[in-house]
Amino acid sequence: MCNIQAKYFAKNGSSDWGNCSAVQNDTINAEAVVTFSGAEIGKQYKCELKIKLPIEHGGAEFSFFTPLRTVYGTETFTAEAFKKPVPTGNYQMVWVTVYDENGNTVCQG
Repeated sequence: MCNIQAKYFAKNGSSDWGNCSAVQNDTINAEAVVTFSGAEIGKQYKCELKIKLPIEHGGAEFSFFTPLRTVYGTETFTAEAFKKPVPTGNYQMVWVTVYDENGNTVCQG
C-alpha cells in the first residue's frame, strides 16, 4: 500500500501541508509525494489531487490529474492546479487518490 503526503503551493502566498493561502494574482500548484513499495515498484500510476476553494468564493471542489508514469520508490506527482490567477483566500486539500494504469484506486489520503 502506498503512502501519501500532499501539499498545495501558492506561488506568492503561504503554503503548508494540506492547505495554502493565496494572495492577489496568485496561481496554485498541487503536489503529492507518494512512497511505493514491493509489488507496486515498476508499475504505472497517476494521482488525482482535489482542491477546495475558499468558503468566501463558494467552496467548490476541483480535481486535477497528473499523467500516468512508472514508479520506482518515492515519487513526486505535480499538477498545475490553477494556471490563471485565483481569488485570494485559503485553499484546502480535500484528498489525493492514486490510481493504477487500469483506473483502479490503489490508495487515498
